[in-house]
Amino acid sequence: MLERTLKWIKRRPAAAGLLAVSVLALIGLIAVWAYFTVQLQDEKEKAIKERNEAVTQEARATEAGKKSPPTEQTSRAYPRRGCGLS
Repeated sequence: MLERTLKWIKRRPAAAGLLAVSVLALIGLIAVWAYFTVQLQDEKEKAIKERNEAVTQEARATEAGKKSPPTEQTSRAYPRRGCGLS
């Protein structure tokens, strides 16, 4: 089988070269696709984890806001409307 393949390559070098380049390009394409798929999955997991952390922190902040009166810092950050300049 190997001998016949080598003969075919010698008889048709252009076709053999085209086939070789096509196979290498396909292998490269699959490798790049796999790499970016793994990267995308990692980024997706990171985004989900960050979203869950943000939701948890928001819930904690909401609970803390219900339990304690607003501080001076929050009052300055969110001034009441219509109270004029201080």
